[in-house]
Parts: sequence; structure tokens; C-alpha cells
Amino acid sequence: MVGVVSGMTPYLANRGGSGVIEYFTILMLTYSISGETLQSTTFFPSADACGDALPAYYEPVYAFDKNAIGQCKQTDVLSSTIRPKAKPSIGHVPEQEMENN
Repeated sequence: MVGVVSGMTPYLANRGGSGVIEYFTILMLTYSISGETLQSTTFFPSADACGDALPAYYEPVYAFDKNAIGQCKQTDVLSSTIRPKAKPSIGHVPEQEMENN
């Protein structure tokens, strides 16, 4: 079972999309040991990657703290984006068209 709090990135909603724009996402675990609250963070290149890793990080912590919370929080820092193709120069004729003339 994965703990969820408000503000958690809905990473599953993004699956199957074009995936051309991604943001760094932080996996945050909050748990207690001997009454002391601790938090660990790990950065991932996307919400999908964070969501895929969440169970592997969360389950061992949940085994000793049933009140542990795991969440993925998306940042506003781009990790990848669309790379547009360069437009051809005006007046430039592709080589193939020149050969056909």
C-alpha cells in the first residue's frame, strides 16, 4: 500500500501521452523512527519515473512504520522538452528537387 497525501503528482494520468515535456519530480518519504520524524528525498527526471520507483522506496519503510507517507511532487524545472525541427532557409531548394529539374 502506498501512502498518498494531497498535492501528490497524478503520474498515472500522464502515461500514454506524448511525454515530450517532463519536469524533475521529487520522491519524498516521511516516516518516524523512535518517535523522531524523518524525511528523505530523491530526484527523478519525470513524474512517471518517480511513480514507478515509489513502491520500491516506500514498501521497506512502510514495513517498520505503518504511518509512513510516500509522495511524488513535481517541480517546475524542465528535465526534457520538445526539440523543434529547424525550418528550411527561404530560397533553399532541397538537393533532390534540383536533380529532378
